[in-house]
Amino acid sequence: MALSHLGLDWRIGATNPSVELYFSSALSDLIATGPGPRGGRPIRQIGPHLFVCGKTAVIVRYAQPREIEFIRQRRFDRVYYVLDDLLLGVEGDQSLPPGYRQRLAAFATARLPRILELATTIVVPNAAVAAGLPERQVEVLQPSGISICEDFSHFENPAWKPINLLLSGSRSHAADIEMIAPAVAKAVRKNPRIRVTSFLGDHAPKILRGLPDARHRPQLPWLQFRRVLQHVRFHIACAPYRDTPFNGARSFSKILDHGAFGAAGLYSNREPHSQYIDHARTGLLLRDDEQDWTDAILSLADKLSHAADFAKSGSRLARKLGDRRRVRRYWTERLGITASG
Repeated sequence: MALSHLGLDWRIGATNPSVELYFSSALSDLIATGPGPRGGRPIRQIGPHLFVCGKTAVIVRYAQPREIEFIRQRRFDRVYYVLDDLLLGVEGDQSLPPGYRQRLAAFATARLPRILELATTIVVPNAAVAAGLPERQVEVLQPSGISICEDFSHFENPAWKPINLLLSGSRSHAADIEMIAPAVAKAVRKNPRIRVTSFLGDHAPKILRGLPDARHRPQLPWLQFRRVLQHVRFHIACAPYRDTPFNGARSFSKILDHGAFGAAGLYSNREPHSQYIDHARTGLLLRDDEQDWTDAILSLADKLSHAADFAKSGSRLARKLGDRRRVRRYWTERLGITASG
């Protein structure tokens, strides 16, 4: 069947972070896009979330109905589906924003069963996601990093410059950030050099919107946020996670983000971060206690040399965890590609 008959979208690009983190970033030199010649590249990107190599197809996180139909009308020997969040049962997680929860629930109801029907192997970031897929062939793959900081000159910070603190996460983390908002506000009141940045826009907690010099940028499309990862630096970054099934099934992507930003990482002391962070070496693991978060922020702000040490060790951890070669080896083995790098 001609691709044009299916109306597939050839406006290819890593518009979804999952596509890049779990697949295309590690394999970019092997992927051909568009309907033209492949130029010797063995993988063809068919749509925003769909890749084909010989008799194997790979779907990453979402899929348009046309992408699902493309697979259905061809006889693939293997279909891999990358599912990097706990989508089943998400409608009951009141910590997620209503609109986001409804979109995930709609996808899980309307399209996910059709994808699972076609998939021969489900690729997940951890056992928590795998547990929701009983009696399925499941393999674990963690995401790759995009850019890891190597220059920490931003810690050479004169007394008159601000100490930049990032509240890590998009709107799906709004309730998590709400949890530590009073602690952050208290820290800023005690040390006015601390300048807070989030990507929550008008959805940032009210107590944080009133802070002096706070920057609450709107949530950015992935391509823009990727540029921010590559070029913007912070001194401290906070990744609070409420104790919810959805958070417990997340990947270690916040460790990768903090490594890209060159920031000392503060994390809730629970999965997934408690599995990877070596407390007081590669970051700080904190309880759900306002004073703990305030004290940790103030301690790092008061001693930027200590924050720099955490940032450097955290970036080394991010580089190790997010090694693209690991993701590349995983896919080249399963796609039957002989490739260097």
